[in-house]
Amino acid sequence: MPAPVALSAADRPTQWWYDAMGYDELHKYGTGKGITVAVIDEPIDPSVPELKGKLASVTTLCPNQRVATGTGAAADHATNVASLIVGSGRGSGGP
Repeated sequence: MPAPVALSAADRPTQWWYDAMGYDELHKYGTGKGITVAVIDEPIDPSVPELKGKLASVTTLCPNQRVATGTGAAADHATNVASLIVGSGRGSGGP
């Protein structure tokens, strides 16, 4: 599998964790394509631009039948977590 193209200066995150986790090194070996990730959190807002077309499903397996989707403050945390995993970083005002 070919290595992904390096991020441009404008797209490179400026958060400390990017360097601390060695993302530049990781990007030499893979893209994450084909990987499934589960977010176990509060409701997610699948309508935000950062997540459009990137979620395989939004469901809940909670026995108390809590909703899997939401908007506003109730969905802020999980939506931001999902955006960090599958997004570009721009959805939450990032670079």
